Amino acid sequence: MVEPSYTTHVESPGGAFEVSLEEAGPISVVVSAAGFIEGVLPQVTLASTQEAAERWEIVLVPAGVIRGSVRDESGRPIAGAQVEMLVYYVQMVAPEGIEEDSAAQAAYEAKVEAHNPNSRSRTDANGRFELTGLPQGPYQLAASHPDYFPASTEVIVRPGRVLEGVEMVLSKTGATVMVIARDAAGGGVAGRTVRLTGTLHAGLTDASGRWQVTDLPPGRYQLVLEPQVGSPPSAVVRSADIALRRGETRTVVFEIDEGISVTGRVDRAGAPVPDVKVIVSQTRPSEPLQDDAATHVLTQAAEPTDAQGRFAFEGLAPGDYQLIILDGADEYRTMFELAASDRQRNFQVHLGSAVLSGTIRDSRTGQPIADAETSVFLMEPIEDVQEADDVFFLSTHLASSTDAAGRYRLEGLARGRYLLEVEAAEYGHVREPFTLTGSAAQHDMTMWPSGHLVVTVVDPDGVPVRHAQLLLSSLADTDNRVVAMTDAVGMFHFSNLAPGSYEIIVATGNVAPEPLPGGYVFRHIVEIAPSQVERLTVPLPLSVSP
Repeated sequence: MVEPSYTTHVESPGGAFEVSLEEAGPISVVVSAAGFIEGVLPQVTLASTQEAAERWEIVLVPAGVIRGSVRDESGRPIAGAQVEMLVYYVQMVAPEGIEEDSAAQAAYEAKVEAHNPNSRSRTDANGRFELTGLPQGPYQLAASHPDYFPASTEVIVRPGRVLEGVEMVLSKTGATVMVIARDAAGGGVAGRTVRLTGTLHAGLTDASGRWQVTDLPPGRYQLVLEPQVGSPPSAVVRSADIALRRGETRTVVFEIDEGISVTGRVDRAGAPVPDVKVIVSQTRPSEPLQDDAATHVLTQAAEPTDAQGRFAFEGLAPGDYQLIILDGADEYRTMFELAASDRQRNFQVHLGSAVLSGTIRDSRTGQPIADAETSVFLMEPIEDVQEADDVFFLSTHLASSTDAAGRYRLEGLARGRYLLEVEAAEYGHVREPFTLTGSAAQHDMTMWPSGHLVVTVVDPDGVPVRHAQLLLSSLADTDNRVVAMTDAVGMFHFSNLAPGSYEIIVATGNVAPEPLPGGYVFRHIVEIAPSQVERLTVPLPLSVSP
């Protein structure tokens, strides 16, 4: 069935329009005018068919235009190059409650895409392009052509203005990566596999320990040096993240030596824990980078524990590491450091055996809350540890869901101080600290239905401000902070907020807890009530555009 469509043209100086409908019901209203961003009321429900029963006011924002050209390195124009926005939005308002409806969210995103016909363009014979109908704000433009490497640039669109002279240069000269694998004596290590992730480039180091790939497009890559063929699963994998510029040659050196040995045993209540995956992952090398062209080379290894709960890793470099234990759906983590003077470290890893259970209920009705996600995070162990550096009691992140009766159960905890976090649909999330001292404990919690805050930011002329920076902080829980950015209509919807007092900050630059160079431009305390939507309009006196 095809739904009827009604079109009307505005001719009055006041911009008034009228649509006559044959029957009541939900409709969408789309308003378009040359030189303006299209305005949309996504869904309006008419209560009756009486004349003038409904009145709407739709504000159209002047559109911006970008004009420029695409050329090669010698300055010659490139015809047929595609220029498109990598970040763009249409002037549309998302219906309330769309976050809870995945189908509605998908339909809305499809509508946004469909209403951006001018988000891409092709250059003419003189290499020129034009993009029209653009909302205000920062954009990233990307230019591409089959015979050249792509390029991108940042631009800022102003309402009702034309940005002229955007020049983009495409190159046929790519980047080169040289890999050198060498041993402790400085000699080359031949026959080691090198992969460039995300590409088809891979190969073996030659007799001098070298491997090279050329003509790479500029961008970010990860180099991986695989263990020697036939190595055990615990063999170290070395990797390096690199950013390549056009025409650059980058050399990455992998040092392969005996390194540091890390061994250990995993137990629970004194009994060995076999067949759990143990991962050691380097987070930071011990030696700082000497210049911008240097590259971090990180190591990682993984293996399961044996029947006695033991694990062993060889060839680790000095630096900071994470020790990760994966036991089914449970994940245990801790940090440790390897010094350059270390040759071998042995760790005793104790997984907890205590049980935490409880019930989650609605604060107002006392009814159980089903399908609430419960998680615990260990803040401080209280076990008697003799060798604190090499003995770990792990129960850092365990999770469970409540059943139909609102009950949850978390197993495998060590004695210590914890933070219990609960999150449920339409209730937001709450956190409470507690201390576990025995083999079992019960901790019940209640939750209030969540509230909502809709913030709209406008400039002194009432025009919506896109990409305004927002920081929402709970006054009751200083760790509960949400950083956000307004959309094309200057709006952001904070959902699933626990009832209470919050501070909302609108800033001129990147949101941070510390004062900004540009200073705060707006601060306000708002009260969030259960199941209520609080709306706040912020008149912004300063520009937030960079």
